[in-house]
Amino acid sequence: MLSLSIIGCASSPPEPMALAPAASSPIDTWTLRAGLVVRTAQRASRATVLWRQNPANYTLRFTGLLGTGLFEVRGSESGEVEARFADGRRRQAQSPDRLLESEIGWSAPFSDLRYWIVGAVSPQADPAAEILLDAEGRVVSLKQSGWTVRYENYQLSGSLSLPERIHFSKGEVSAEVRVHAWTLKV
Repeated sequence: MLSLSIIGCASSPPEPMALAPAASSPIDTWTLRAGLVVRTAQRASRATVLWRQNPANYTLRFTGLLGTGLFEVRGSESGEVEARFADGRRRQAQSPDRLLESEIGWSAPFSDLRYWIVGAVSPQADPAAEILLDAEGRVVSLKQSGWTVRYENYQLSGSLSLPERIHFSKGEVSAEVRVHAWTLKV
């Protein structure tokens, strides 16, 4: 009887792991390819995004955002941030939030987004005011730093359940991210 239960346990497939809405994410190195739609009171814009994140630095490459062609933001955890444009221009800033606001006209809480995008609560912001979880322990919605984040769908990447469609909103700014592919290193 014992050998049958051991065999039964060994042959059952592992359950996908949901990211707990913990203060930090178990994922610190990943690449995301996604579509992005941003709406403000003045305009709406579409872009494709390639986001590479690791513990030391990040790169966000936007294609088509506000007609800029290629727009790339590179930064490090030490605070260095630089934008590179298709026409060869470069611009440095104190934070990615300020850089995005000055260049494309909307502010995004980048330091929080790197956590929200993987379905986790940001440890760098005030505690989340509201967190709603589904039956599998995944975040369905959260409110933090004045933003409302809603997760419509999750997809499997390896053994992790990661967001596939995410809505962000604050005041007159709303954005939708539709993830096409996750590549991660756990």
